[in-house]
Amino acid sequence: MKAKNVVAAVSFPLKTRDRTLGVLNVSRISKGDPFYQADIEILSIICRQAVMALESLRITEERAARMRIRTLFAQYVSPEVAETILSSGVDPMNMGEIKDITIL
Repeated sequence: MKAKNVVAAVSFPLKTRDRTLGVLNVSRISKGDPFYQADIEILSIICRQAVMALESLRITEERAARMRIRTLFAQYVSPEVAETILSSGVDPMNMGEIKDITIL
């Protein structure tokens, strides 16, 4: 930080167990005490809540995407085949291959 009017700053990582989602930076520009311990604890709680909200959103979006794919597959294959393909862990949009054929 190079702002001349910043008297105190604190950064909080927004992390899940396996990845970093971002960083929350909070700066104080007024004169006086920097940050009290209570300020840091409240900001820490806010960051944990933000991470939980972001993870919940990610999970909801993943579920919606799986449901769209399952619905799409249901138009072309039986539910059992669709479930087998979707539970394989392979991206179904990258499965198979495209070939040019000629029919006489």
